Amino acid sequence: ETYNDRIGADMQLRFGVMNENLELIADFKYDATNQTVYTTENKFSGFRNATIGAKYLLFDSYKNYVDKVNVLSWKANQRYKWRRLVPAVSVFVGADFKSDKYWHPNMPAASIKGMIITQQHISNHLSFVTNLIIENAENDDFRSYGYIATLSYGFNQRWSVFAENQGYFREYEGEKI
Repeated sequence: ETYNDRIGADMQLRFGVMNENLELIADFKYDATNQTVYTTENKFSGFRNATIGAKYLLFDSYKNYVDKVNVLSWKANQRYKWRRLVPAVSVFVGADFKSDKYWHPNMPAASIKGMIITQQHISNHLSFVTNLIIENAENDDFRSYGYIATLSYGFNQRWSVFAENQGYFREYEGEKI
């Protein structure tokens, strides 16, 4: 029989510079695991990985845009703003440092991670965010691609709900995972 006890913590530090177009990010993941397989007990703890990088806002259709009220037409003020469908686009580039306790033993300890991030405010309450991710970008044996798609709905200033889907496509030394 196998028993697992696991405690994990995820901490992210973010700091905006240059009118918040540039954001410096440090992300740390910590795990403490106690695993028992029949009579053998394994304990290990430590930082699973750390990512340090920068995110830059390339395009935002609402930057320097002023939504003017048409005082002559109620209908013009109520119609859908098609600008909402144009996403804001950001890119992230960083270094990913991995612990050999939690990853494939031949995987490099440091690698390049990149993302393209889009965000749309479909309505005043509904937003859609997409992250397209590449990890181990420089290493053919461990390169992986992923996505995170999040749809959020805000009921008011305090309450919201979201649905999220994640997927990763990995190939480790010729094995598809």
